[in-house]
Amino acid sequence: MNVNVPDIPSLKFSGLSRRCFRSSSDNPCMPPIDLELRGEFIELDKLLKATGLADSGGQARAFIMAGEVKVNGQVELRKTAKMRAGQVVEFSGQQVRVIQGADAG
Repeated sequence: MNVNVPDIPSLKFSGLSRRCFRSSSDNPCMPPIDLELRGEFIELDKLLKATGLADSGGQARAFIMAGEVKVNGQVELRKTAKMRAGQVVEFSGQQVRVIQGADAG
């Protein structure tokens, strides 16, 4: 199921945005979220907010600065790091796979 995110017109995502509080990256309780880009990239803090993993941009930035977010298995501390197609973001046991949208260039 793909869901358009109305307040961020540059992307859409599918999957569930429930949290699971296990620390394993192979967490079976949460299916990955596929976030489909409509542009070239999305900033990491905006990705967390758009997928519902953070309630606000400020909360997303705090999670990133605390070292709680990984990109491709490595801790990412840059709040506005550009996430592009093919990257995988992990936070609180949830994976978000960034995929290229059909209408992106």
